[in-house]
Amino acid sequence: MTDYWENRLEKVGPAPFNLRLLNGMTPPVPEATVVVTKVVRKMSTKTIELHLGKVVEVHHWDRKREIPGK
Repeated sequence: MTDYWENRLEKVGPAPFNLRLLNGMTPPVPEATVVVTKVVRKMSTKTIELHLGKVVEVHHWDRKREIPGK
């Protein structure tokens, strides 16, 4: 748990909120938007747990073949 991530979470507000996940650096990158339903801060391990809900959107991913798509 760092100040960087605490500040980022503070800016988006309380759960639920949408989280955009990107994989890769060269376009077109696979992308998914998921709902974060709960945020748990564990002080003993200094970690933040994001509990994920449903997938809202998927881009540049071939769901049938399970590989990056166009």
